[in-house]
Amino acid sequence: MPDDIEIRVGSLRSDEMGTVMAVKKIILHPQFNVDKNMVIFNDVGVIVLDKAVAISSSVGLMSVALRAPADMTRCTISGYGYLTLKGFTAKNQSPANKKLLFVELPIVKKETCGEMIRLPEMTDGVICAGGEAGKGTCDMDSGSPLVCPTANLPNPTMWQVGVVSIGICGEDVPSIFTNLAMYTAWIAEQLLVLS
Repeated sequence: MPDDIEIRVGSLRSDEMGTVMAVKKIILHPQFNVDKNMVIFNDVGVIVLDKAVAISSSVGLMSVALRAPADMTRCTISGYGYLTLKGFTAKNQSPANKKLLFVELPIVKKETCGEMIRLPEMTDGVICAGGEAGKGTCDMDSGSPLVCPTANLPNPTMWQVGVVSIGICGEDVPSIFTNLAMYTAWIAEQLLVLS
C-alpha cells in the first residue's frame, strides 16, 4: 500500500509545485475498528516518509494539542475534498479539488453532535466541529488536519487537535474528527520505535 501513496509538501495544490515524498510505511492504530453502525474507533495512524522533510518558508511544523479545544472554539479545517455529494455516482464522479481549501468551523459539544448525527456513542477519541450549512468536510478530506488557536494568549499559536474521520459534506450537521489528544502517547511510542 505505501507504494501507491505519495505526500506533497510545500504546496497549496495537489498537482504541482512543492516536493513529492515517497511513503516508506503506514502504521495504523492496532485497535482501529468500524462497528456495525459504521462508527469508526481509533481512526488514527502514522505515515513514515522515506526521507526527512526539509523545513522551509513553505514547510513548517505543527504541534499536536494535549487536550481538546473548548466547545464553540473556532477552528480551521483544510482539505482537497469534494464540496458536495449531490449527484455523486461512480459514473459521474468529479475530481476532488486540486487547490487546498480552508473553512472555519466551531467545536460542537459531543452530546449535541451525537444527537445531530444520530450516533449513539461518542467516545473521548473524537471531536465534532461544524454544523453550519454549506461548511464542513466531505469525501476525500479524510485525514486532513483540524487546527485550533491556543486559548488566552496574545499571539495565538495554532495546534493540530484532530484529523477528519467522517465528513458530512457541507450539511448542517457536524463532521467527526479523531481527537489527537487521546492518541499522543501512542503516536510518541510509534516515533520512539522508529528512531
